[in-house]
Amino acid sequence: MADISSTIKQDITGHEFQSPYQTRVYEWDPVNDGTSGTGTHNIAAIPEGFAFLQGAVVVTEAFTSAGSATVKFLTGEADFTGAVPKADLTIGEVFKLEQNLAITATVGAPYYVDGTTVTAETIDVTVGTAALTAGKAKLVIDLIDISRIQAAV
Repeated sequence: MADISSTIKQDITGHEFQSPYQTRVYEWDPVNDGTSGTGTHNIAAIPEGFAFLQGAVVVTEAFTSAGSATVKFLTGEADFTGAVPKADLTIGEVFKLEQNLAITATVGAPYYVDGTTVTAETIDVTVGTAALTAGKAKLVIDLIDISRIQAAV
């Protein structure tokens, strides 16, 4: 078996390298935070210089409404989940947040995932059809700090 270290060039910069990855957890409590009405609401932040990698919504308290409410998680033009009906928002349900947009690139240029931001961005929820009357969820997002990677080179 070959020694893998002999095939990997190590770049020693003399700088301490800290992980560029971050996981952030947000509590979404629409009734108490004013985001229960129909429309689009900001519920989490993607800081300037970070790129969204993946995420999940974990329902911690079943959602209810006076009608047939739906929720959709998105950022900018990236629709993560499509419209999720209230009936699917029960305790323990997990919805993966992943970008439905393709990675774009220009020959000779770096790759950018749609949703990568050079300015601060938000993750939003759109409540459709009817206002929510109860329910809570945790939003877990994984980010990568592009500026930290660039500084480490």
